[in-house]
Amino acid sequence: MDINFDYLGLIKEIAKYKKDEEYDILGIVHDQLAAVNLEQIKNDRRCWAKLRHYYAFYIDRTKLRETAYMKLLFWECIKGLKAHLRELERQGYCHGN
Repeated sequence: MDINFDYLGLIKEIAKYKKDEEYDILGIVHDQLAAVNLEQIKNDRRCWAKLRHYYAFYIDRTKLRETAYMKLLFWECIKGLKAHLRELERQGYCHGN
């Protein structure tokens, strides 16, 4: 995966399709990731814990089994979010800009 990939932009794009609680949670995920750099993400899984939780609860619920979300890799989450965004775009219903 491209190390310079705009994962914050990806989260913002997904948020355009969400509302209510999920929209709010994406804002929290964005804020947590915006506060750290890529080196911190590589070295400290705690600094992107909210992304793992969001991914397990909203994107791939199978990761909730036996705390599999704790083993998720950052780029695994991003890859799943990219696929999720493609599906949202295919469905075509966007809430905001």
